[in-house]
Amino acid sequence: MAAPSYAAGFSGYYEPTQWDLSQTNTVADFDFDPANLDSIEIITRPVPTATNRSLVTTYSIESQAAGTFSFNWLYTPLAISTDNRFFAIVNGGEILLNNPLQSGSFSTEVAAGSQIGFRIRNRIAAPLTLAQQQDNALAFISLFTAPTLTVDPPVDPPVDPPVDPPVDPPVDPPVDPPVDPPVDPPVDPVIPTPAMLPGLLGMWMAAMRKKRQQELAKEEC
Repeated sequence: MAAPSYAAGFSGYYEPTQWDLSQTNTVADFDFDPANLDSIEIITRPVPTATNRSLVTTYSIESQAAGTFSFNWLYTPLAISTDNRFFAIVNGGEILLNNPLQSGSFSTEVAAGSQIGFRIRNRIAAPLTLAQQQDNALAFISLFTAPTLTVDPPVDPPVDPPVDPPVDPPVDPPVDPPVDPPVDPPVDPVIPTPAMLPGLLGMWMAAMRKKRQQELAKEEC
C-alpha cells in the first residue's frame, strides 16, 4: 500500500451510498447527482411526536486513511426549531460550525479508521402542526475531500524470454551406392568348323613357304 491520496468528491470509497445515515426522532435522507459527485445534500425533518425531544441526524463514514478532511458547507436551519446546530464529525467527536454562520469551509486532519461526517441537531419546543411536520433542515456539502489509499498496481511476474525450439543437425542427403561399370558378356572362343579347315590349311602352307624362302636367302648370303 502507498501513501494516502485524496478522493475527488464523494467518489470511490466515499461514494454516497457507502455512508451511514442514522436518525433520532427525525425522518432523514440524502440527495446527490450521480453525474456530479462533488456535492451532496442532507435532508432532515422532525417526526410528528418530536415535541420536547432532541432531533439528531448523522451522516458518517470511517476515514480510509490518515490525512486532511475538508469541505464547504451551507446550512438551512429548521424554522420551528429552538436549537439549530450543524456539526462536523472529526475522529468521532463534534465540531460546531454554524455559530453564528450558516455557511463556510472546514478543514482538519483525521486519523485512519476514525469517524468523519456531518451532524444536524434540532429541538422542538411546541407540538407540531401538519405543515410543520414537513419542514426541513438542509445541509449542502460541496468540494468534499478526504484521504484514501492508493493501491499500487499489481506487478506482473517476469516473463522468461521465448526459448527457440531445438534445431536438428543438418542431415546429409542420401548417397547413391557406386555403380559398377557395365561388364561385357563373355565371348565364347571361336572354334574352327570343318568348313574353315581348307582355308586355315592354305594359310599355314603359305606361311611355311615364306619361312623356307627366308631361310634360303640367308644361306645364299
